[in-house]
Amino acid sequence: MSVVKDAIGGTELLFNRLKNDVVVPDNINIILSNCHPDFVSKDKKNLVWQHMNYDTSQAQLLKSDWFIKDISHIVYVSHWQSEKYSHVLGINTENCSVIKNSIYPIEFIEKPKESKLKLIYTSTPWRGLEVLIDVMEMLDRDDVELDIYSSTKIYGKEFEEKYQYSYKPMFDKADSIKNVNVLGYASNEDIRKAVQEAHIFAYPSIFAETSCLAFIEAAAAGCSIVSTNYGALPETSLGFGNLVQIQNNVDVLKKNYAKALNETIDNYWSKSNQDTLKMQSDAFNYHYDWNKRKSEWVRLFEELK
Repeated sequence: MSVVKDAIGGTELLFNRLKNDVVVPDNINIILSNCHPDFVSKDKKNLVWQHMNYDTSQAQLLKSDWFIKDISHIVYVSHWQSEKYSHVLGINTENCSVIKNSIYPIEFIEKPKESKLKLIYTSTPWRGLEVLIDVMEMLDRDDVELDIYSSTKIYGKEFEEKYQYSYKPMFDKADSIKNVNVLGYASNEDIRKAVQEAHIFAYPSIFAETSCLAFIEAAAAGCSIVSTNYGALPETSLGFGNLVQIQNNVDVLKKNYAKALNETIDNYWSKSNQDTLKMQSDAFNYHYDWNKRKSEWVRLFEELK
């Protein structure tokens, strides 16, 4: 089974959950996203659990006949992703399925009625954080506070050593803006507690997500969602949240996102929004419940035996 050493991102979190809670048959080899021949077993059925987008280097060998012949099944994490692999890379859909990502349900608790609304960002630095930092500077509001949980550490020591300084100027700028707190890496347990206490999940994604655990956890915890409609996020959203149209022009995106975030902040305590957030929490905790996904994996393993 392939796994990135020291990585502690969403893919690894889900993989560990699967190994701990489901008996993976001895004849099945799970390849996590990185389609490299070194991960292929000649003595087992190879299952690719693909979390990456179709245009990443890790995915390209899936379109090679000499690689795909050794793959028994591909699991995608969204229908958007599956469609892209089929239409863009020409991957045959016969031995493919979609098993969406999952979480342990997060209890909906009443958000603190403090003087400031708590905004939260809980993803990697390159998925829209720079946009959010500039938007916070543009808004210049005293009634909100942003907590940033973001770090290159999530992908392991080697990755952190290679890339952490690339994002230092961005984090330094965030530190200089009032009401912005750069908190770095936190465990998934701590993130789950943080989104329970936060009011708004601010995620102006410029990354074509195939799914998004950060989005799912925040929505399940009852945060108002302000994101973009890029990649699989409309599918992931279950129809909830304020999804801003993605733009090629980042300045236009910042302007539009600032407007959407302002409106969400102003409307946060309205009765209609509070009612919607409870419905949203119930929907996400039901639809993305790990117990539902676990049974889907069990059925798939039975079919592949």
